[in-house]
Amino acid sequence: HRRGYRDAVGPAPINEVLAAGLIRLSGWAGHQALYDPMCGSGTLLTEAAIYADNIPANIYRKDFSFMYWKDYDADLHATIEESALNKAKPSSVKILGSDEDMSMLTKAQINIEKALFQDRIEIWQENFIGSKKPVDTGLIIFNPPYDQKLASDNDRLYKEIGDTLKQGYSGWKAWFITSDLEALKHLGLRTKSKIKMYNGKLECRFVGLDLYDGK
Repeated sequence: HRRGYRDAVGPAPINEVLAAGLIRLSGWAGHQALYDPMCGSGTLLTEAAIYADNIPANIYRKDFSFMYWKDYDADLHATIEESALNKAKPSSVKILGSDEDMSMLTKAQINIEKALFQDRIEIWQENFIGSKKPVDTGLIIFNPPYDQKLASDNDRLYKEIGDTLKQGYSGWKAWFITSDLEALKHLGLRTKSKIKMYNGKLECRFVGLDLYDGK
C-alpha cells in the first residue's frame, strides 16, 4: 500500500489504497471534475490523478522486498515498468482540493509535487462549511473528521456539511467516508448509497448522495 509519494502527512491520514478504492467505488472515471474540500495531505487528490492518467500505482516507490531476492532481474523489472508507463494517458480533467488548515495544504503540496502533479492538481485554503461549488458539475469526495480520529462536535459538523452540500453544490454527486453513524443522522440529506467497509479497525460507511436543486 506504500505508494512512495507521500512524504508529509497530518494526524489522521487516509491509507493510499483505501483512497484509491473509494474513488473507484464512487463511480468516478475521470470524465468530470473531482473536488476534495477537506483534502488534508492530498491523498485522495493524488490517487485521483494517478487513476485519471492511468499511471501505475507504485511507480513512485523505489524499494521493494522482491529486489532482494537472489533471482531478482533488474532488467526485467525495468522493462515491465517501462511497459506500464507507456500505457499512461495524461488527462485534462480538473482535480481540485481545499482545506482550512494552511499547514495541511503545505503537506499536500509536498506530496503533489513528489508525484509530479503540481500542474494537474489545484489546491487552495478555504473552510468547506458555507462554500460554493468551484465548477458547475462534478464529484465531491472527502474524508471528514469523526470522533475516533479527531476531536470535533460531530453532530453540528455533519449538519453544517449537509447544509453546505444542499445550498452550494446542486447538480453534483457527493461521497464521503465516516464511522460516526449517529452524526450521519444530522446530515439532513437522503443518502443514495451506504457501503460498509473498514478504515483500519474502524467500521465505516462510504456514503453517496445525489444533490439536486432545492434538496
